[in-house]
Amino acid sequence: MISVVMPYWQRRAVLSENLARYRDLYAGLAMEIVIVDDGSPEPPQIGEYPWPVSVLHLPRKDTAKNPCSVLNAGVAASRGEHIVLTNPEVFHRAPILDA
Repeated sequence: MISVVMPYWQRRAVLSENLARYRDLYAGLAMEIVIVDDGSPEPPQIGEYPWPVSVLHLPRKDTAKNPCSVLNAGVAASRGEHIVLTNPEVFHRAPILDA
């Protein structure tokens, strides 16, 4: 299984668009999405997907902090044999992940 870890800070629209692309490109792939909310005042909204999508909420704050701690928290929560670190602004136009 592949775990895709994405940090999140007030990117609701971008995250929704990215997850829709993942659904279209990777519906048959054994994967999970781990979204790490860096305490954003605008929490993510998650819809229905063919694989598990979890949101890890870090303590609320007023500004985004160093993304390393956010990614480390996502890696610790991941269950996949392979981990992909990305962010909601990285859009896949064609499949690049393969089981």
